[in-house]
Amino acid sequence: MAESLVREILVESARLERNGRAVSISERQSSVFEGHFRSDDELNRFCKLISHRNVGTGGVAVADTMLLLRYSPISTYMVSEELKLEDLNSAHREHFTDVSHGKCVLYAHGDAILNLFADYCSTDLFSGKNDEFRMVKTQFIDYELTIWWNSNDEINLLIDRSYAQSFVDFLHFLFYRR
Repeated sequence: MAESLVREILVESARLERNGRAVSISERQSSVFEGHFRSDDELNRFCKLISHRNVGTGGVAVADTMLLLRYSPISTYMVSEELKLEDLNSAHREHFTDVSHGKCVLYAHGDAILNLFADYCSTDLFSGKNDEFRMVKTQFIDYELTIWWNSNDEINLLIDRSYAQSFVDFLHFLFYRR
């Protein structure tokens, strides 16, 4: 069904500048699949098969053309710029739903952008393990976000598509308010 929907680019690029600091945010055209498994072991086996390593809750795995974001013991997002649901083998396809029409991947970068987000998230972004990538599913004031990053200057966001433009506008307001 998602293939028949028109997906608009809500945010081509927003550049915010203040006091010599700049932040850019743009949308990445990606397919997003949400997977739910019957057990922790079943999802562990899937993660191991796809990424060749264990991916715990809050973990991120990069595998070929996809990214796995494990946000609970039995649930994960799979994000890819190339992959389609039909590309998964039938044994795993039954666990996933294409939510690309309802989710939007944003990319933000700028000097210490993670610090800006940390000030307004309900989760401590700087606690926890120091893997190559980190990820949290959190509240950013009134917006539910999934955030993943591997540096303080670049982050990726998964947000409901219907909130993406108002989120960017709100981020613009916060940036100038600081």
